[in-house]
Amino acid sequence: MFSKIIGQNYLKRNFKKMQFTASQIALLLSGQIEGPENVTVGSFGKIEEAKEGEIAFLANPKYEEYLYKTKASIVIVNDSLELKQAVHSTLIRVPNAYSAFATLLEKYQEYKSQQPIGIQEPVHIHSSSKIGKDVFVGAFAYISENVTIADGVKIYPGVFIGNNVVIGKNTTIHAGVKIYFDCQVGDNVIIHAGTIIGSDGFGFAPLPDGSYRKVPQIGNVVIENGVEIGANVTIDRATIGSTVIRKGVKIDNLVQVAHNVQIGEDSVVAAQTGISGSTKIGKKVISLGGSHDITLAQYYAYKSTKKSIVATCIDATIDLRGDSFLRQENFLLDMLTSEPNYISHYNHIGFQSYFVHPRLLETMDKLRFDCYRVGVVKSDIEQMEPAIRQTNLLSFDIAAIKNSAAPSNVLTTNGLNGEEACVLSQYAGMSSHLSSFGIYGYNPENDVHDLTAKQIAQMLWYYLDGLNAIKF
Repeated sequence: MFSKIIGQNYLKRNFKKMQFTASQIALLLSGQIEGPENVTVGSFGKIEEAKEGEIAFLANPKYEEYLYKTKASIVIVNDSLELKQAVHSTLIRVPNAYSAFATLLEKYQEYKSQQPIGIQEPVHIHSSSKIGKDVFVGAFAYISENVTIADGVKIYPGVFIGNNVVIGKNTTIHAGVKIYFDCQVGDNVIIHAGTIIGSDGFGFAPLPDGSYRKVPQIGNVVIENGVEIGANVTIDRATIGSTVIRKGVKIDNLVQVAHNVQIGEDSVVAAQTGISGSTKIGKKVISLGGSHDITLAQYYAYKSTKKSIVATCIDATIDLRGDSFLRQENFLLDMLTSEPNYISHYNHIGFQSYFVHPRLLETMDKLRFDCYRVGVVKSDIEQMEPAIRQTNLLSFDIAAIKNSAAPSNVLTTNGLNGEEACVLSQYAGMSSHLSSFGIYGYNPENDVHDLTAKQIAQMLWYYLDGLNAIKF
């Protein structure tokens, strides 16, 4: 047999369709039922597409219209929802519909899935390696010398594990993952398909004749407990020491983490982010996505080191509105005025006069901060290069880009064009000082044909292009 199972305890998956009543689900979620309690469901659906026998949820008011015409048998809703007309589905009211639906998906997955155990063949497992209990190793996996694999680990087909690697309990390594020598992976880690852990950092020393000499990368990568890493991520090994991914970190698909980076506990790194060598990201920092006030998280990472930095924001507005209760409209008050303060200089690029009171500009001038109107930027964009290349923290709000290039920007039809946004991102990559680059304000619900997502992807490409031009 091409892929014979030789582990005696290998568990076959059970695809039998399961049925749950509204009363069972309400009990699980501690929810309150409105409607028939004995109605049953066996699968999930989106509220606008769900059919009879499926369960859906409503958390975003934008989709409330579908509640009154959905064919879903059961809908999970927030306690606070006030019905505007009759509904045909059984409702289960909970404090947070989104969180409750996530809990239900987790429980359903537990019921429906059974984890494989055993060793398929052909595989290569070196005699010096130690394999724990209840481990699964898929076909064509290669486990090198002196590897330690703890209890409950799942290694799917085509995985390569290098010499002296340690993998903690109940970790799942999906197909095609490559983990180079000496790396350490903690407990309850999930690494998705195609990811590379421990490849060489991008280290080359320039020689007098214009060529480059490779700098040996002799460190490793340490991934702590509870980390989840998406598909096709690359995490480079340290030149000396360790590249460290702290516990609880979540990394999306297609992320580049360079040598000697440290990502703090519970940080979230979104897709197509590039983190340059030796960057240290503090706890709970989000690198991409969300509203512009997440820039504060970037700043707090630096503040924890007690080192002064240059910060730059690219935005159509200057978020210093003391009369606003919205954090995204006043976060600069905290960032620029809190004590102790570690902002040695601040640049604001791309503001539009229509949104900024003249007195605010006078205040910024008195503080010796540099503010560049969007018209100035567009007329002489090269003037921005020195400012950006001297910055340590760069925060880019999509609101700075005109709506036609980034439809997620619903603030204004004016602003930078797509090419100008890419040029500024390239300047950021060319900076030898920059260690934190955030792009904010992307809302997929406002996007059209994914144009904003594509714009961000191009900005990141230009950033990496600038990075590769000077960093070795």
